[in-house]
Amino acid sequence: MGFWKTDLGTMKPRKLWLAVGILTVLVFVGETAGLLPGPRFMRGTVVFLSMFSSPVILLMFLFPVSIILAVYFLVRAVKRGPEERRNALSKLAASLAFPLLLFLVLHASYHVRWSAFARAGRNGEPIIAAVLSYYADKGCYPENLHDLVPAYLEAIPSTGLMAYPDFRYRKGAENIKATYHLQDREDLMVTWELMIDCPRGLSFDKFVYWPEENYPETIPSYRVDRIGKWAYLWE
Repeated sequence: MGFWKTDLGTMKPRKLWLAVGILTVLVFVGETAGLLPGPRFMRGTVVFLSMFSSPVILLMFLFPVSIILAVYFLVRAVKRGPEERRNALSKLAASLAFPLLLFLVLHASYHVRWSAFARAGRNGEPIIAAVLSYYADKGCYPENLHDLVPAYLEAIPSTGLMAYPDFRYRKGAENIKATYHLQDREDLMVTWELMIDCPRGLSFDKFVYWPEENYPETIPSYRVDRIGKWAYLWE
């Protein structure tokens, strides 16, 4: 308990550096843990962790706090004696290092996320093949994924992502376009969609597959990144 009761002014620099390191690791774990394969009962835990590592949360709270602390330690460094000035400058460096470390962690986690969803897309290939086979046999698309079992799939595969384990499916161009506010795009044809809901904190991202692969460059409220035959929609 002594760590948390320490006054910022008298806190040893190593304690602040330790706190910066712990927070940085927690952010990386929160951003990436749910992208690993794992048991479903862990889903709630990893989704909870991801809420606090959301870039929106970090920008709203942790970045301003680090800047305020940097100003506080800068003032102490100017006003205090040589010994305390050294301590204050070390804590100032820790405060300024934290935003830089967060930027590096978020940049690294972006690439981890990209790779994880590329893997999830490959896990969805049997579903895509089954839907196309169903259409070839029956002349219509299935109403839901359960229609594919057991004739076309032994079981519906998992995404392989602990936080987002399930694929979702729907058909109908108007229904799909309405979801993305694309009703005015008469040129856009979408017969069906395979999707993973993948929220991050306050952002409700989606990972989608359209058989036409005609993803718009921009979708209202989303940034669109192609990942293989799929598209990741960043809210």
